[in-house]
Amino acid sequence: MTDTRSRSPLRDRFSGQVAIVTGAAQGIGFATAKVLAEQGATVVLADIDAERVEKVAASFNDQGLSSHAHAIDIADEAAVATLVNQTAEHHGRIDILAHLAAIYPFFPYSLDTLSLSDWRRVQEINLDATFLLARAVLPHMRRRRYGRIINTSSISVDTVGAPGLATYTASKAGVIGFTRVVAHEAGMDGITANVVMPGLIETEHVNTMLDDPAATAAFFDQHLTRQCVKRRGQPEDLAHCVAYLASPEAGFVTGQTINVGGGYSFA
Repeated sequence: MTDTRSRSPLRDRFSGQVAIVTGAAQGIGFATAKVLAEQGATVVLADIDAERVEKVAASFNDQGLSSHAHAIDIADEAAVATLVNQTAEHHGRIDILAHLAAIYPFFPYSLDTLSLSDWRRVQEINLDATFLLARAVLPHMRRRRYGRIINTSSISVDTVGAPGLATYTASKAGVIGFTRVVAHEAGMDGITANVVMPGLIETEHVNTMLDDPAATAAFFDQHLTRQCVKRRGQPEDLAHCVAYLASPEAGFVTGQTINVGGGYSFA
């Protein structure tokens, strides 16, 4: 078993801390979980894809990192309570919640025909789950008078609302407002709450979002014309921002939205 933490100059940054990372089986969630684990955290990997998240945990543990897999539908209130309570009972603490799971559905029709069920499903996963997770971890963080909550919004909130993304954009705007309330309510207990706003990030999902690879490349190229940094965003770009916000060094940063999009827009 190889200990890869020796590769990171910050390998003890989160030593003794416990982090819950949602959406940890792939993309930004996977990259974030790996960075936190490499920097010393014990990471609970939460994802709806049970088989995939188990493989991620096995891979991390084979590398000498500390992780546990937990399959979950984050829109399920009872499941969220179980995740958080089991984590607290097993490890005795919860220091970090990095909530990165979300869905990004595009509905290629107007609001006139958007169904209430489609609207509500996106809100349940993207916004309701944000509330459920924060509500569940806060008592554990308050008891120790320490905690870091990092939620995920999107630069789509900052830019002109795109047709087909009404329910997604609404949910992600709600995440920002909700997180600011958490920052106010929990700050006196040493808990911070912030939002990361990903730009266009080269994940497996984004690469397969369009059927034609040429169309995907054109989509990225068009996006790059507006970015200040002329390269494709990577999951690790978000992961390192989340790691900073989760760190002890960020104890005076709360209620903020951090845009990680290469300068496509400015939060």
